[in-house]
Amino acid sequence: MKGAFRRIATFLIGCFALAAGIVILVYSLKEREFVNNFVPKTCKTISVTGRECMNNIIGSYSQAMITAQSCENNVYTQMGCTCQANSCDCSGGTYGEVNTYWWKVLTLVGAISTGLMGLYMLFASYLALSNSAGQVSVRIFSVLSGFLFIIFAAVGAAMIYLSVYIEKDSTFNTDQSCLMKSPAITAEVQAENCIIEVQCKTIKDLKSSMKTILYELGIPFLAAGFFLLLGTFACCCCAIPKEEVVVDLLWLGATN
Repeated sequence: MKGAFRRIATFLIGCFALAAGIVILVYSLKEREFVNNFVPKTCKTISVTGRECMNNIIGSYSQAMITAQSCENNVYTQMGCTCQANSCDCSGGTYGEVNTYWWKVLTLVGAISTGLMGLYMLFASYLALSNSAGQVSVRIFSVLSGFLFIIFAAVGAAMIYLSVYIEKDSTFNTDQSCLMKSPAITAEVQAENCIIEVQCKTIKDLKSSMKTILYELGIPFLAAGFFLLLGTFACCCCAIPKEEVVVDLLWLGATN
């Protein structure tokens, strides 16, 4: 009975670990577009937020806010892109390189995680279904579980830590960047407050996006680590069935 329980538990651990790997893959593929969409999304926020604020100011300052398209062209140009009219080519610029590396890294993270969990699931299925899998195989499975646990738990913990660090880091501190000037009597001061409001909104959106990415990837990594940790106890959670001991002895005798 204990041997049957161990087989079922091992198989379920493999299933849950694979599910966590698939979740990592899904969110990795989803967040590959973050860098590519960052400038257009940010410039749209700048344009909309700034224009709404500027429209409340009487005078020439109401025309001071740039459009989203001109914002994109300015940012892309500063990052080495070549822009003509409403089209920009960033293939040879810094922005294009960052986007390429980001795309490749997240693709590799998702593919490697899912691949490792897939192989882990196959090993767990072998232990659960095969009558020839002896104590040696179970111990190898436990050691492998411990090794993978260290990797996945460390990556997940690092991502969660970074999400907390971003919240407290002075670079993303909105308390100071969102401090409006007062009294806002003149049009000049009101315009400066509009710029501060735009900067504040941009920083908050960036911080929120980065925290979301880290949480979406960090939590599945920790979940995978938890199931891998359970797998480390596979060699000692239950008694080894008698028939498996016989198989081990026969295997050792054959090798000698």
